[in-house]
Amino acid sequence: MLATDQSMLIGYIVVLLSTAVILTYMLAATARKRREAGQRVVSVLRCTSCNILIKRGFREGDYVGKIVDDKCPQCGGSVVVESIYEEKVKSVLTSLLYELKSEKGKE
Repeated sequence: MLATDQSMLIGYIVVLLSTAVILTYMLAATARKRREAGQRVVSVLRCTSCNILIKRGFREGDYVGKIVDDKCPQCGGSVVVESIYEEKVKSVLTSLLYELKSEKGKE
């Protein structure tokens, strides 16, 4: 009787661990899809000479305070990463629908 209880306990533990692994994988995959679909990471650069702000897509290795290889398009000075953030990407369809609704309201 003791052997059957132990084998049932081991079976329950295997089922529990398998369920935990599957749920963790599914949650990670869902979060990755959501992040890729609706948001993008942006780096904001500031010229050290003329203080102009330049917004570009995040590049691997960017961090706040890093002096990057890019040059200022206005004066040719060096630029530093000032901030990094995620922004929502509007779909073209959503933008068009919003514009159409706002134009109808003006009439």
